[in-house]
Amino acid sequence: MKIIIRFLLLFFLLGGCSLSGKHIEREDSSDWNISQIISEAFDESSQDGMLVAAKRKIDDRPLYVESAIIMYKSNDLWRLAHVFRHPEVDNTHRKNWKVVWRSHFFLLGFNDYKEKPSGADIEHFLSETEWHKDLGAQWKILESTTQY
Repeated sequence: MKIIIRFLLLFFLLGGCSLSGKHIEREDSSDWNISQIISEAFDESSQDGMLVAAKRKIDDRPLYVESAIIMYKSNDLWRLAHVFRHPEVDNTHRKNWKVVWRSHFFLLGFNDYKEKPSGADIEHFLSETEWHKDLGAQWKILESTTQY
């Protein structure tokens, strides 16, 4: 037991996945920059982006997560994407927006469409990327919005 406690203490002292410990003002999703999200998640730029849905949540570790469904025009196609980030961790890579994916059943968090996605397309995408999935008792939802 002492070895585990020493390891955890050393792990946090060296900065492995620790929170910064300082108070951070959390942005509402209305303050998120869609161009920044597209750039970080896809290494593309688009002026035709919009936030379709947003979710901010925290669990008992605490781990704070921001998630979004975005829609934007990429070349000649429209893209719906489910992206996320961990803005409060001391790790630059994890602070950036990334596309959701799960390898255990190969879920890729974006779809491309020839035409601008309809409300039915968006609902189907939300279902496919598990946007409405029950998060369990350990998660507290701080914000959940849809704008389509």
